[in-house]
Amino acid sequence: MPVTELQILVAVELGYEGLHESLKGIDPSDTGAYTWVLEKLYNHERTSEDGQWVEFSDDYHEDDPTPLQGCCLEVPSPTLDFYPNSEWIEGIKDHWKLLLKFGIAHINHNCATHVHIWPKGKKDWSLDQLKQIAKAVIYFEKAFEVISAPSRRNHDHTRHNKASNPELKDLEFAECCERIRKCTNNLELISTMQPGDSKAKAPTYAWNFMNTDRCFDEDIDDPEDEPVGTIVPPRLCVKTAGHCLIWVQLVVSFVQAAAQYDPEASLEKYEPNVAGLLMFICKSGSPDENGKDLLDIVFHGHLDNEQGVDTDSEMEKVFDERLKELRRLKPQSSLWA
Repeated sequence: MPVTELQILVAVELGYEGLHESLKGIDPSDTGAYTWVLEKLYNHERTSEDGQWVEFSDDYHEDDPTPLQGCCLEVPSPTLDFYPNSEWIEGIKDHWKLLLKFGIAHINHNCATHVHIWPKGKKDWSLDQLKQIAKAVIYFEKAFEVISAPSRRNHDHTRHNKASNPELKDLEFAECCERIRKCTNNLELISTMQPGDSKAKAPTYAWNFMNTDRCFDEDIDDPEDEPVGTIVPPRLCVKTAGHCLIWVQLVVSFVQAAAQYDPEASLEKYEPNVAGLLMFICKSGSPDENGKDLLDIVFHGHLDNEQGVDTDSEMEKVFDERLKELRRLKPQSSLWA
C-alpha cells in the first residue's frame, strides 16, 4: 500500500504565567527562526514602565495600548514531514524545548495545543480524501471519546461531529456515508460535518475541516508557500513534549490511515470501538516502530475496557508512567535522542 506522506504543524499555546521572568536575558540572535516570537511579545514602543517584556493579545488595538494580562500566545512549529522514519519527532521536541524558554504550555476553556495536517508537497486534500476521513471520523467517534482528554468531552469547542450534529445525529452510519458521498465540494462537506461553523467562522466541532475551504491557513506563516488547506483534529490537552508526541502520533496516524483506506472497502469490517480503532490505524496506516510504541501508550488499558479515565491529571499520570516504562524497556530508542 503506498504511504500517504503528510506534513504537520503543531501550534502550542503559551500561557502568561512566568512569561516576563523567563524572557529576561534572552538574546534574539539565539532563537533562530523563532526571532519573530520575541518580536510579537516585545515591542520597544510599548514596554512596561520598568522596561520588561509585555504581552499583547491578537486583538490588541492601537486605541487601547494597555497590555491584556493573562492572555496566551499561539506559536506554530516549523512544517514537519510525517511518514515512517521521518524526523517529525525530533522537530516537535526541538519546538517544545525552545518554547519553554518563553513560557509554559497553556490550556484553558478556549485554547489548547493543536495540530494542522495536510498532504506533503503543498498539495490540497482531494475531495475524495476528505470524504474518506470524514466517514472514519463518524465511524470511530465513540472510540475517540474513550481515549480523549476528559476535559474535552462534551466541550462546547469540541462537539461531536455526529452525536452533536443536528444533520447527522439521528442517522445510521450508512446514511451518514450517503450524505458525505453527495457532497460536491469542500464547503458542502464542511456544512455536513460542522453545520453552522462556516457561517460563524469559528470551529466548534472536534474535527475541524474548515481550513480546507480557506485560501490561506493563518497558522502557516510563510509567504513563500502556496496556500494549503489543513485538517485540524481535536485539540490536545498536553503540557509536555512527550505527551504531545503521543497525541500527534494518534491523530495524524488516524488521518493517514483514513486517507489511504480503500474507498471501496467497508469500515464496518472493524469494530467501532477502541480495539477496532487501533486495528484500523495499524492495518490501514503506516506507523513505524516509534509510532507503534506511542500508540501503545494511548491505548494502554482501553482495549478490554471501554471506559476512559475521569480527569486530565489521571491521563497525564498514565502517560508519564508508560513513557517511563517504555524508556526502561527500550533505552536505545530514538524517542530519547
